Amino acid sequence: MKNFLSSVCFLVLVVLISAQETLREISIQIPVQVRVYSEGMFVDNLGLDDFELYEDGKRQRIEAVFHVREKGLTNLGPQASLVPDVSRSLLLFFEVADYTPELRASVRYFVQEVIRPSDNLAVITPKHAYRLKSTALQNIPKAELIRQLDALVERDTLLSNPEYRASVAELNALTSMAVDPDSKSALDFEQEGEQALPFGMSWDAVITRYSSLLAAVEKLRKIDERRLLDHVEMLRYQEGQKFAFFFYQREPLPRIATRLLDDYFRLNQGRRDVIRTLTYMQDFHNRDFLVDEERLARAFASASILLHFVVFDMPEMDGLIDIEARNLTDFYGRLEAISSLSGASFRRDLTAHELLKEAQGRLDQYYLVYYTPSYYASDGKFKSIEMRVKDRQYRLVHRAGYVSE
Repeated sequence: MKNFLSSVCFLVLVVLISAQETLREISIQIPVQVRVYSEGMFVDNLGLDDFELYEDGKRQRIEAVFHVREKGLTNLGPQASLVPDVSRSLLLFFEVADYTPELRASVRYFVQEVIRPSDNLAVITPKHAYRLKSTALQNIPKAELIRQLDALVERDTLLSNPEYRASVAELNALTSMAVDPDSKSALDFEQEGEQALPFGMSWDAVITRYSSLLAAVEKLRKIDERRLLDHVEMLRYQEGQKFAFFFYQREPLPRIATRLLDDYFRLNQGRRDVIRTLTYMQDFHNRDFLVDEERLARAFASASILLHFVVFDMPEMDGLIDIEARNLTDFYGRLEAISSLSGASFRRDLTAHELLKEAQGRLDQYYLVYYTPSYYASDGKFKSIEMRVKDRQYRLVHRAGYVSE
């Protein structure tokens, strides 16, 4: 029996050692797009020896660096045999409820200025997903492509969101009645013991209906994260360089005047249902872009896809009350974090058109760095990447890492 157990233990040990040796022998070359800026300008005179790269804090040996420009690429050494694929795959994801003039203008600018005939293009509207290969782009005049894409996105947007638009319209109607200057506030009804409004609804009915509409809107405008990640996974294994553009429409929802809600709460402090409803309403306006931010960012980073946000219908910060301004600042911060982890960037001070123009510059010029991790284990963990330029205080933008598989 002892001999049998000894034999089993020996076999297990051999298997473990073999597995470890196999892990050590795995050799995977990791590409990293990196953009280097000094005072907002791209630094275009760097070479291989200027860069340092760290994975999980450990220095790695850089094997090749290329300078990619719109007109071609330059091998900065040392691997003369490595020829990177710099073909482009573009993913357009539309999370919009209305096809506004600003969105239409952005679609046209994207086709005219960003897309090249050699690109691969995938478009995800609120209704369907479409894919165009470079051969199709080469054969379609840009004017015709604008017409087709324009009609496609507008049609799918209108077909996919009728319930959402109806809910927002009813929210507008409720809030416009609740702030009617000719109507009385809840304070005026305190002595009467009846919280009725001149337009025929009680305050209880208004608040209950408003809350239920918010719940419906939250469900309807929730981003289909699984759908987006499925397309990221498909694009992950596509050759070449990959770029995603997330067109997001942040429509501010109408609010009931704070003074009226304060009056209503004061008159109903002992009612738990009122407290729950008002708390939900407040929390709703603290939430936006309802996704798992870390999972989304890591998925794009691991797939080596730069994620650019193009945001529409943003309110002016100057016209917001304190809590609304804080919520908007938090929303911007989340977009900046997600975009930065993928290797792109998002600036809250730019319009949609300016965001697209800045993203176009990132597509046209960058360094492409290759390295092989000194130790690669396919353990499914996220490996962080940090790049530096020796003895320089430049700003570097690149993906945050990858998941080892």
